[in-house]
Amino acid sequence: MSSHSLSFSGSSAFKGFITTICSDAPVTFVLGAGVSIEAGLPSWESLLEQLALPILRDRNSSGLYELICAEEPEPTRRAEMILEKRSEQTALDSLHNITAALYKTKLNKGGALLSSLAKLLLKLNKRVKVITTNYDDCLEYALREAGKLEATDIKVFGIDDFDAWSSCDGIGILHIHGLIPRGDSLWGSVMPVILTEGQYIEYGARVQDIIRRQAECSHCIFVGSSLTDANTTHPLSSGYRAGDIKQAFALMVPSERSAFELTEKRMAQGIPDDQIPEVDDLVDAYFDFRLKHINNVYRTSVIRLKSYSQVTQCIQEAIVALNNPSGYMDDDPKNSSRYGFRLGRIMRYIYNRFDIKDGGIAPGNGASVAVSDALENLLTEIIKPKLDSLYSQNLEAYRKSMREKIKVTRVPKEKLAEPYESENFGLHLWLRVFEDGRNAPFEVFLVGSSSYSRRDGNIMTQCSPISWRSVYASARSVYSGSFELLSPSRNVNNLDRPWNMYMAVPIAISERDLFSASSEGRVIVGALVLQTSKYDMLPGEEFDCGFHSILSLISSSGSESEQLNDLGNLLSECGADLVKTFNSRDSAK
Repeated sequence: MSSHSLSFSGSSAFKGFITTICSDAPVTFVLGAGVSIEAGLPSWESLLEQLALPILRDRNSSGLYELICAEEPEPTRRAEMILEKRSEQTALDSLHNITAALYKTKLNKGGALLSSLAKLLLKLNKRVKVITTNYDDCLEYALREAGKLEATDIKVFGIDDFDAWSSCDGIGILHIHGLIPRGDSLWGSVMPVILTEGQYIEYGARVQDIIRRQAECSHCIFVGSSLTDANTTHPLSSGYRAGDIKQAFALMVPSERSAFELTEKRMAQGIPDDQIPEVDDLVDAYFDFRLKHINNVYRTSVIRLKSYSQVTQCIQEAIVALNNPSGYMDDDPKNSSRYGFRLGRIMRYIYNRFDIKDGGIAPGNGASVAVSDALENLLTEIIKPKLDSLYSQNLEAYRKSMREKIKVTRVPKEKLAEPYESENFGLHLWLRVFEDGRNAPFEVFLVGSSSYSRRDGNIMTQCSPISWRSVYASARSVYSGSFELLSPSRNVNNLDRPWNMYMAVPIAISERDLFSASSEGRVIVGALVLQTSKYDMLPGEEFDCGFHSILSLISSSGSESEQLNDLGNLLSECGADLVKTFNSRDSAK
């Protein structure tokens, strides 16, 4: 595959998607669980696991959940059995139990994908209809934020309200499986909530009718959906056979997990390496077959994307194209605002400023020292003061840990600060690999580190494919499009390594950020990584201020930590500012 999947020459599906968006044709966005996960919402499987937690903790029900999973592979039937068991354990109704599982942690502010979707939907205005299978209200909040709207401007509908939704002139969201709002939501519940097998069967025909009618009158665009629900796929296939539906599109990222697990299983069985296909080859073979099936059976063109960050990028490309259709359709590499051309111009500019050679060869001589100095200044002047502030906000956790360590009720202030002051931090800058005029590998490489003494040959030749399987937090963050925390396994023979926990954030910039240009469309060019000498907390561990990092403390509550989100946002801003302002030639003067 090429280095990116968002090109007209490499993907006819992407070209068709952009052409449709820029036309006057009506479109219906059908949104699945994938659009809400970035906000901290559970996937379908995770939701069932959360619902099942009281069963797992019940000594009288030991092993029951595992047997339910083994005997009932169909998720909707499993959900039915879990809810029935929960009803035996508590007087609370199923809706209460589902709400508690859905909003178990405090939600993030939505994430890049929801924000981009909201902006695109608002720009499409009356041309667009929105259907979601999600139970949450994250899209509503994203629309309210993007459009500076009142809650009353965003109307929510259930499966019984199709006619009202269809005739709605404003922004209307059809929750075909129901809406379960968070406790302080600006929107009320929308019934019925469809979760179990019986409910899917009861309402299945009506869901199918809605999908069929929208597919006939508009171009359906599926985002965050795996297209495995028969209530979605059947009306598409039957409508295609009858010749009644319009061309649909789906934004999809191939899953590597099943292929990876299959490869691991075969290796454990002792099968010779030369008889085990590569994970990437397995993924390509399966997804190519599935892509053809979806297109041939459902009349749905799949835009195959290489990472989840590219799902967001694809939505952002639609916004760029709508802002200037002729500029996006332009084939001139110097003037076109298309993704591949913009990415090339941006990377060439950055490589020139950092004195980087094509192919991702890190800067040498004076330029490498300048990069290290810039990262050191960034760490000292901006990042470290933020970490100091986080330490002050979490003094009580440090105080509690110190009391237990030194067995006193009152810890002197200077003694209290010792564990945090002994924690070392560093910054690494990674950039996308780029080769002018060629399809570069989908990889990132290390450009420089904040501490020049650590810039040995091993560190400065680091490069990684952009993948969730990467051992580098930088590659994972570029893959996901959001910040990533990574902790290497604790090897007792290697506890003297300098860095033991990493926080990476993607760096996204536009041509307008770098030089005088009209295009505002941002692209991810790399990642900034904050690393620490101390460790993450393992499940079941209590915070030990002498061993655990402050990053582990603020991340221990998962998506509930606003402190973690604030630090991530600061790192993202710092990374973008560094890439925008750095010039190796300035340091040579």
